[in-house]
Amino acid sequence: MDIFMKIKQFLKSSQEKSSNQIEKYVPSIEVKNILDTEFSSNMDYKQRDKLLGINIDWESKEGKKGAIRFKILDVKTLENLLLQRFIDPEDYQNEAPNVRKIFEFMCKYPQVIAFGYAVSPKRKDYRVSIEGIYVPKEKVTLQLKEDFVKFCQSADELLTEDKLYAWWD
Repeated sequence: MDIFMKIKQFLKSSQEKSSNQIEKYVPSIEVKNILDTEFSSNMDYKQRDKLLGINIDWESKEGKKGAIRFKILDVKTLENLLLQRFIDPEDYQNEAPNVRKIFEFMCKYPQVIAFGYAVSPKRKDYRVSIEGIYVPKEKVTLQLKEDFVKFCQSADELLTEDKLYAWWD
């Protein structure tokens, strides 16, 4: 399934609620406990890749490049990555907020989608990194836009016309 179909499917699945009725996401007690413990990475890359919706043979030509991008990371999947220790809550991309802060922002606004990349299990720096967040224009509210701009003030690229988009290089 290509990225546009995934985005369309995501939007369709949440059309029942208007953008003003989107409820906050309440994280599990388990993830709150994980956030407060020392991080050690889960090396089960097959499970990690499945959660991220990426399908790659890390031995192939594409896999040997060392990393692959993912475009859709919703708050529930991010919570699962945290619970299963595939992403470090203190990790951050350059001047971006750390994963913990991004997760908290996404809990407040579950219509926010993160994107980033997964690093090969063959590399010493095996990890999942978030390098940006966005909100499709159908999901943007005035309050979200205001908070998004404040949250993303350090972004290298910030778009707020129709959709909301922030990227940290």
